[in-house]
Amino acid sequence: MEKRPDLQGIINEQMMARLPEQPDVSRLNVLLLRALVGRGNDEIVKAAGETIDRKAIAQAAAAAQEVIKRASSGREKGLTAEDADKCLLLLGIFHVKLGEDALAASTFLDHVEKYQNDKERQQFAFENAVSQVAKLKREQPDTRSTSEIYNRFLQIAVGPPFNRNEFAFEYGRLLLERNLDEMKGNYNDAERDRMLASAQKAAELFRKTPEGERTLHARFFEMMSYDQMIDLNEKSPLLKEWTEKINALADEVNAGVAKAVSSNANDAAKERARLLKVRTSLLVANLAKDDRSADRPKNLQRSLDLLATFEQDVQGLPNAANLIGEVLFIRVNALLSLGKTDEAMESLGKYLETKTGDEGIRTVYDMLEALNKEFDQAERDKNEIRMAELAAHRAKVSGYMVQRVSKTNNAELKKLLPKYEDFEATALQKAALLEKEPAKRQEYLSAALKIFQNRQKNAPNDRGVQLAIALVQYDMGNYAEAQPVLNELLREKLLGRPLKEEKTADGFRMVPNDAYWDALLKLCWSNVKVSKAGGENSAKVLDETKQYLKGLYITYPQPGGAKWGPKFDALRAEILPDWTPPTFTDIPTTQPTTRPTTQPMAGKI
Repeated sequence: MEKRPDLQGIINEQMMARLPEQPDVSRLNVLLLRALVGRGNDEIVKAAGETIDRKAIAQAAAAAQEVIKRASSGREKGLTAEDADKCLLLLGIFHVKLGEDALAASTFLDHVEKYQNDKERQQFAFENAVSQVAKLKREQPDTRSTSEIYNRFLQIAVGPPFNRNEFAFEYGRLLLERNLDEMKGNYNDAERDRMLASAQKAAELFRKTPEGERTLHARFFEMMSYDQMIDLNEKSPLLKEWTEKINALADEVNAGVAKAVSSNANDAAKERARLLKVRTSLLVANLAKDDRSADRPKNLQRSLDLLATFEQDVQGLPNAANLIGEVLFIRVNALLSLGKTDEAMESLGKYLETKTGDEGIRTVYDMLEALNKEFDQAERDKNEIRMAELAAHRAKVSGYMVQRVSKTNNAELKKLLPKYEDFEATALQKAALLEKEPAKRQEYLSAALKIFQNRQKNAPNDRGVQLAIALVQYDMGNYAEAQPVLNELLREKLLGRPLKEEKTADGFRMVPNDAYWDALLKLCWSNVKVSKAGGENSAKVLDETKQYLKGLYITYPQPGGAKWGPKFDALRAEILPDWTPPTFTDIPTTQPTTRPTTQPMAGKI
């Protein structure tokens, strides 16, 4: 074969005649393996219409795999990397002839990645990979193997030496979608850095997308890439640059949409363009909503400008009603954040004028739900500035909700008015607790107190209303009004016991009763404040409070548990600065029989 390569076919036939029907390729020498591969090559080069021997091709594929294995190990004399290179390329073609499309595509991609010395063979392998991947996407689009192969192909296609930018859009979108899935769960710093790199890579890919039908969408997804970067690293020094790029891209998209809508494009193309504008406006508006930089007012105003024609923009689009509801929340939120309260409520009112009474109430309720979710997230993030802002918004919108319900003719909704009033009052209390400005804080509390006092006129014996009024009075600094009510409610055990039973995954356990400890702490502080103001029995009440607090620390090593313990420690530091609570090991075993009770003080001031 070395001296007469022209006789290779004849020699291979003679060699094949000496093999069994099903040869074990792992036991064959190199010459026989090459012969098997050569016979397979003879089959794949047959002219169209000629019958091919599938068995011979299958054996050739097995032999090629054995050659690649031995050549890669470097332990087989007579086999080189060149042999492995050629056999891997042939193996891909063998898989094609056998109808093994996924294996064929994977093999061609293996060749592209492993063997790069012969650029002609590498290009041949890549073009065959393109063909096989296209076939898989066409015939087996929903299989896991097709998805994995396609993802791998995209990564190879957009990189050097091929730089096929026609695949950049698909690969960029894949990276964003993968990030979105991972961002739904918890991730560590290393995973965050990897996702951030993917978002940055996606932005580059969308910028490389060739001009054409996808240009508008490429600009939109490029914008989404920067939005992901901000979500993944809100403290990055590049934050301002990313925000500016998003705004610049939004202008590009909107200009492109206007051009597409005014052109002679078909209705479907126009609708896609309009939807892109809607999604762009929402993305920029949501970005401004979460912005905490010095540019926030400017960005909020920009979002309002983008949303100015939103109702018109979504007319006729799928899910238009839900989109309008989302924008209503963003728009009113932005106006409230900019201090434009009247304009915010006017905007809300104008929208609700287009709805029936009940439908409008539902819209405001949905908005309150959205505000609640935003508030909960800010609380989890320990973002006190955002919490205060959202609490104020919630109080304002809940008040508007009460106004709407009070004017409805729907009897069933009228029944819910007390519930909505309670929600408004609670929202006002929460806003007051987070408000730093004293005058504004008092304004919130006075409004809440008025709601509860109006309720009390109709239900003077409602203990829940009595408690609510006492708590507001306490927050307003009216300790003399709060003290007797809190004392009575606790003494009559209307707030339950110090501990309550709670069901968990591990069974039932006793946990601190927050309502009890909150009222008890405020009762003690009320006693202290009123006593310090002077008056009859003030010294006695203060002394009783001190003795009671000592008993509380003897009964509980940490009154109220982890949540309330530090607050009781602050009270102890105020009225018992020189007293140190005993540890449980300091208390005699007979102590429980003489230990003070934890019932509130019965004396009145």
